[in-house]
Amino acid sequence: EHSNVLDPLFRLCYPIRIPTLGTLPFSKLMDIYTAVDKYSMDEMAQPILDALIRNAHQNAMTAFAFGCQYSLQSLIVVSAKETLKSPSDHLPYSPLLDRITGSQLHRLYVYHRQCRNAARDLAKKKWGWIPNLSSIPLAAPLNACSSCRMEVTQARESIPGIAQRALDGKW
Repeated sequence: EHSNVLDPLFRLCYPIRIPTLGTLPFSKLMDIYTAVDKYSMDEMAQPILDALIRNAHQNAMTAFAFGCQYSLQSLIVVSAKETLKSPSDHLPYSPLLDRITGSQLHRLYVYHRQCRNAARDLAKKKWGWIPNLSSIPLAAPLNACSSCRMEVTQARESIPGIAQRALDGKW
C-alpha cells in the first residue's frame, strides 16, 4: 500500500495521534477503506466509513458507487440523497460506476423518480410550501392581489384569449 494510505491506517491502530479523517479528500478515504477491507481490519472500518459519509457530498455518484461496491448501506443511502441535488439525467459520470451492477444503478434512478413523484404530489396537495402564493402572477384568485389583477388585465389586452382562459380556469 502507498504511504498515504498506510499512515492514517496505522495511526488508527496504534496509540498515537489519531488522524483527522474528515479533512482527507474522498478519494483518499476510499483508498484507506479499501485497505481496511483488504486486510480485514474490521475495528478500523467504522471511523473511516463515518468520514466517507460526512464527505459524500464531495462526489455523490462516486460515493454511491463505492457504497454499492462494498455493500455499505449507510453510505449508499446518504449518497443517494446527495444525488437528488441534480436531476437524474444530469448525474455526473464516475469511473466507479463500472464496478457496480446495472440493477444497483437502476435502483438509484427509481429512487430519483419516486422522490420526484412524491414531491410533485405533495406540491399538488398543499400549497403552503409557497410562502406567498398571491405574489405569483396569475396564481392567485382575481381579488387576492391588486398587482396580480393588474398583470392579468394587461395580459388580457396584450394576448387576447390567453389571460381569459387562465381566469376561467381552462389552462
